[in-house]
Amino acid sequence: MLGALGCAAVLYDVAAVRLGARPAPWRHALLDRVYGLSLTAVVAAVAAVALVLLGLWLVWLAVTPGARRLTPMEPPSADVRAYLDRSAVALLLRDTALEIPGVGAVRVKVRRRKVFVGATVRFGDPDEFREALSSAVTAKRDRLGLAKPPRLTVFVRPDEEWTPPPADAPSGLPRAPRQKQSPPQKQGVDAPVAPAAGEK
Repeated sequence: MLGALGCAAVLYDVAAVRLGARPAPWRHALLDRVYGLSLTAVVAAVAAVALVLLGLWLVWLAVTPGARRLTPMEPPSADVRAYLDRSAVALLLRDTALEIPGVGAVRVKVRRRKVFVGATVRFGDPDEFREALSSAVTAKRDRLGLAKPPRLTVFVRPDEEWTPPPADAPSGLPRAPRQKQSPPQKQGVDAPVAPAAGEK
């Protein structure tokens, strides 16, 4: 944008000079400064490196596909194009992961071809939790109607307050840990005993 504005200003001044106007003072000062530079000057080297980086960035933008923040959906017809924002995809998958029992923090990153899901488990078997999380997120991804569903990569790690499952817990979805029952309170030994009927 700045380069385009600079080129437009130079072209405007050149056209004005061709029509009989006097050249702008800033153009004379700029030309005098440029003529005084050499190829070994620091300013020339910095400008050359900046132009090279700008050219590489423009080439990268030209060869990479557009709509980088959008995920194409399966169109209902040939004349319709539908896209889903990647942040919306990440939010939907995150909400699905939070519905699984035992889940802690969930982090979802959606790329063009991959989806990274990281979660912490608070209780239960981490392997069973990972299978349940992968199945739920995969089912939700397939229901979004994406043209090319991205591949899923699921990472699970125990939380700081993770509770291991009991030995007799059945397999399947992680269950909440059993709460510890407080022991029954015993009556005090020194408590007075009421006399029975007929006793003094």
